[in-house]
Amino acid sequence: MRILIALAALAAAVAPAAASAQAWVHQRSGVSLASLPDGLRLGGETDNRRDGSDVWIQLGTDDEPVTLYVYRSAFPNPALWFERTRLAMHANVGTANEAVAPRSFTLGGATAPNGLREEVAIPASARFRSTAVAIAQAGEWIVKARITSASLDREGIGRKMDRLLAALRLPPATAAPLPLLVPGLCPGEQEMRGRPRRQTLENVTLASPLLAAAHDQARGRSGLAAEPNAWCRESSNIPAEYVTVYRRRDGGAWTALVGDSGVAVSGYVMAVAELPDLDGAATVGANPSATALALVYDGLPDPDGAIEPALPFATGQQRAVAQIDGDGAREPDR
Repeated sequence: MRILIALAALAAAVAPAAASAQAWVHQRSGVSLASLPDGLRLGGETDNRRDGSDVWIQLGTDDEPVTLYVYRSAFPNPALWFERTRLAMHANVGTANEAVAPRSFTLGGATAPNGLREEVAIPASARFRSTAVAIAQAGEWIVKARITSASLDREGIGRKMDRLLAALRLPPATAAPLPLLVPGLCPGEQEMRGRPRRQTLENVTLASPLLAAAHDQARGRSGLAAEPNAWCRESSNIPAEYVTVYRRRDGGAWTALVGDSGVAVSGYVMAVAELPDLDGAATVGANPSATALALVYDGLPDPDGAIEPALPFATGQQRAVAQIDGDGAREPDR
């Protein structure tokens, strides 16, 4: 009987500790919060795509909003998406988009630096005094934290971000981080005059082999995210707050990062070893849930004109005739 009483007491003592071991966990990625520092409280959770691939939670208050995002990203290199996010952030808070030397950091026991961060002082006329952003990679996932404060200065919000990042945990099987490198400006212009082809079954079938390679690139296994030194930043007429375009230095592809939530549109010249006579090009859209074939062209199109018609496929608003889901399973052509 004394043994049973002792075991019951032990179970009662251990249960609260086990329940509080994680303040929050994202089941699909394994990213978790070990605790809620600085009096943060767990608010509502939003699943943007209803499949766990794009989730965010509120942790702060109206005067000091704190938001944590976990989403499966196209081209999951935090250096690329940090630049996209900071441009949008500066535009939103009314600060200048001057060049910045972001600070790298290592999140969740990664083997090398896997994130970038910045703190910004907001103009005195604004409601808030400072804002901060930190973006890190966890395999194919992006972890993004945003804090904005009406009372903390730039240094104070940096310390608050320190404590939030220290509470984050990544799954132990997370892959090695991608290189924290943003391609520089392209040295010259490239003519890209591809025109749309009719979306016939034959044209779509010829373009379909692009999907596997495009999916690998979108998931960070090759291409822009994994080998950014093979790419350069292309000039574009689309405002930099919304889109950043990168061109492969050999002229065979371009990728446009759209917004700041892991959506991208890419253009690829069709070059398949098994089909040496194949010509033309295609655009592909990638989002947290899938990589989708968008449109077929007779040559590589100019991104300024090709991004908009591909966006419905990139965001999932329009169903593609062929696509690969985020876990690598290809859906049948329809």
